[in-house]
Amino acid sequence: MKLIGLLAGRAMRIMATIMLTFAVVSASGQETTGSISGTITDSSGAAIKGATVTITNTERNQNVRVLSTNAAGFYTASSLPIGIYNVKVVAQGFKTDTVTGLVLHVNDALTANRILMIGSSAEVVTVTADSAQLNFEDATTAGLISGTQARELVLNNRNY
Repeated sequence: MKLIGLLAGRAMRIMATIMLTFAVVSASGQETTGSISGTITDSSGAAIKGATVTITNTERNQNVRVLSTNAAGFYTASSLPIGIYNVKVVAQGFKTDTVTGLVLHVNDALTANRILMIGSSAEVVTVTADSAQLNFEDATTAGLISGTQARELVLNNRNY
């Protein structure tokens, strides 16, 4: 009888370890970040290689990423913490371009394509982001629900 009790105790410990492992793995799969990417071109549509893209979290006043565009003029910054961002683009022979107020939510894939104008980099073009931002990266649909909306949901068993 003692042997059966010992085996049952070991089986329970092994089962608890397996369940804890699955819980940790599934919790780590939840993303709390987003990404910002885009293509930098000139007014004729030609890609600008080597443009410097600085992504700044305005809430923390911190430059989160400094990137350089590739041969196709593309840049991407993934795993950015949620928050409000500015994207500043500087390229030699072009005016500095800045997009302000990009709001990044969980799992957002924002696109900030920019067309640079010829001029001195001391000249600055500033664009304020629209509150209705579009996801051009994939065809998924998502939305955030506020606390008020969640409280006002109709439930079958809710009695007032």
